[in-house]
Amino acid sequence: MVFVVTAEEFLAAYETGKRDFHHLSLIQGQLHGAQLQFVTLVECDFYKSDLSEAVLCDAAVLRTSLRRVNLHGALVARSILQEALLSEANLSEADFSQANLTDVDLTRADLINANFSGADLRGADLSGAVMLGTDFSNANLRNANMDNVDIGSVIFTNTIMPDGEVRTTEE
Repeated sequence: MVFVVTAEEFLAAYETGKRDFHHLSLIQGQLHGAQLQFVTLVECDFYKSDLSEAVLCDAAVLRTSLRRVNLHGALVARSILQEALLSEANLSEADFSQANLTDVDLTRADLINANFSGADLRGADLSGAVMLGTDFSNANLRNANMDNVDIGSVIFTNTIMPDGEVRTTEE
């Protein structure tokens, strides 16, 4: 069963102490700057929602669709986003440092100046993603799909690449 809610209903539930949300549908929700630390989203759908500058630190986002979501400038550090769908999402200038993004779908996502330092992106699909100034320092990209990606200005420092080799960008 899917529960359709508005952004206002979702934020009100969070403000009253609710942290676990399952099978929620919040399409095109306006959540700019929302403070959502420690939230758990399981099998939810936030298609085309605005989460720009939101704070989702230490969140658990599992098997959730964030397709075409705006996460510009969001703080998502130390969160778990396993098997999340972030295709065509705007993650520019977002901070995903120390996040677990295993098996996440980032196809055609905007990752310009995003921070993935120390993140676990094993098995992630990054094909067609736009990466300019993206920081993958100390990240694990083992078995990630990076087809059709220009990595010319990407920051790699002690980064585990898809083939398992450790790479550091030449200065």
